[in-house]
Amino acid sequence: MQKSNIDNTNNTQIPAFFSAYTESDLARLIEAIVERVLAQHLSNMSNTPDTNQLLNRAEAAKEFNVSVGTIDNYRRDGLIIPCRLGGTVRFKRGDLQAAFSGNILNPYKKAGKGKRG
Repeated sequence: MQKSNIDNTNNTQIPAFFSAYTESDLARLIEAIVERVLAQHLSNMSNTPDTNQLLNRAEAAKEFNVSVGTIDNYRRDGLIIPCRLGGTVRFKRGDLQAAFSGNILNPYKKAGKGKRG
């Protein structure tokens, strides 16, 4: 008689449940689960703001609950880089998020205020 490699000293039995599904029932079940997971994923995506959206100074100040002067100071100090569109100045939402969360990764930041190399 061959000896089993399974340790049966615990003698714990795991209950098993089996259900018989037809192929179409199983397909409908999988489809319902996928639809539910997709709906959750899409709702999470719609709540995420676009990091490339451009905001003017007033919009940026309002969204990040800071003053327009703070936006100007961050710009002057090189902590956020503006995007110029004709005669207007805009800021990327993602850059503002990084600056105000403390995760500033600005390759243009040099020693001294407002100076670029």
